[in-house]
Amino acid sequence: MSGFILLFRQSIDSEVFANPHLWHLFSWCLLRANYKDKIYKGQLIRRGSFVSGRFSASQQLGIPPTTYYERLNALRDMGCISIEPSSQFSIITIEKYDQYQQGDGRGGSVPAAFRQHSSSVPTSNQHQTDTRETKEQGNKETKKQKRERKVFIAPDLETVRKQCERLQYPMEEGEAFHCFYESKGWMVGKNKMVKWTQALAGWMKRKTRETESGKPKTFQQMKTENTHNAVEIVKPAISAGMSFDDLYEAKQKASQDQKRLEN
Repeated sequence: MSGFILLFRQSIDSEVFANPHLWHLFSWCLLRANYKDKIYKGQLIRRGSFVSGRFSASQQLGIPPTTYYERLNALRDMGCISIEPSSQFSIITIEKYDQYQQGDGRGGSVPAAFRQHSSSVPTSNQHQTDTRETKEQGNKETKKQKRERKVFIAPDLETVRKQCERLQYPMEEGEAFHCFYESKGWMVGKNKMVKWTQALAGWMKRKTRETESGKPKTFQQMKTENTHNAVEIVKPAISAGMSFDDLYEAKQKASQDQKRLEN
């Protein structure tokens, strides 16, 4: 393969760039996309699109086919690509390819946005207008990217493990967290999860409370609890002026009365 692709600086603020796995895959898609229409097995593959099979792509990217499929769907959900599946292969299309890739993509050619002719040097007014339009376009793109950052990306098991290792969470609980929410499609009630790191922290706090409440009480804890209960029981009688001897006699009499009733 030869030629070039354009890469915009605003990409560094996107959620795709923040996830190294998705950025790796999206960069691969940009490099694979056709710079002009082509025919493949009698089917037209338009500019900005390319043909891909799950197994061949996984070999090129060095990841399992299932992982490739999951990450590809994540890019689709974020509006970066569209996927047209078929029985033999899939046609992947980069969204708004012509808007960002204005060059013809051939080696040695210069993108139209960077071409400059000696006979058409811009005036100062033209330069100011172009600069203002470029800033306005950049602001619009930034707003769009902020909206895209709100799209939730489910973490894989390895990412959850690294988070547990970094924060010294129990690894088995981290794996249980991933298994639970993976089975629920990363839904919290009827809504999609927003921040899985916060959900993991909440999960760990609940598990810690459950573990502590389920521990058997020590002898000292039971002794203290029984003493407190006994004091609470006799407190009204002591307040009424009864001594401990009076309480003992009252208890003995109550026991004898109970036995007579039973006989």
